[in-house]
Amino acid sequence: MHLTDSMYVGSRALQLHPTAPPLFILASAHEFDQFSPESARSLLQRGLRLNPESIELWTEYVKMELTYIESLRRRWAVLGIDDSANTKGKKKGDGETDAPPPDDESDESRRQVMQGAIVLAVMASAVKGLRVPNVSTFFLRITLSISPPDDSTVFFPPIPSHIIPYPHNSAVFTS
Repeated sequence: MHLTDSMYVGSRALQLHPTAPPLFILASAHEFDQFSPESARSLLQRGLRLNPESIELWTEYVKMELTYIESLRRRWAVLGIDDSANTKGKKKGDGETDAPPPDDESDESRRQVMQGAIVLAVMASAVKGLRVPNVSTFFLRITLSISPPDDSTVFFPPIPSHIIPYPHNSAVFTS
């Protein structure tokens, strides 16, 4: 079976079973593995439009965005690009790049992405889309499913209190 045949089978399966979250998860994982995070994001968003209360889809969406941020961090580390917003146009170390510094708008956008703005937006949408008992399951699954990368650092943006509909001392968040 060729790659185009498997893509056809996958798209046909999604057409026949649009309420099957595992199919959207598999298809988006395949797209992400093929270096197409935009397609993976699009598939998960389509799955969520059709299945807005799927904890599995919301969890995978957050994990995909966290993985994307981590891949950007690692790529920039290999290239010697500092991911902080304070070093416009500079590489890590003493040298400067020959390229002109990015404008303030693109620098600010990059900083927000790297600080998890997309992840927080997805989590806020999940809280709106899920019923209240499912929200605690969603946050628990995200917490348990994040495995640290090889260098034992885990990026997870701080979650603002307006996203979490429970008090922080709730039984949901305490051990």
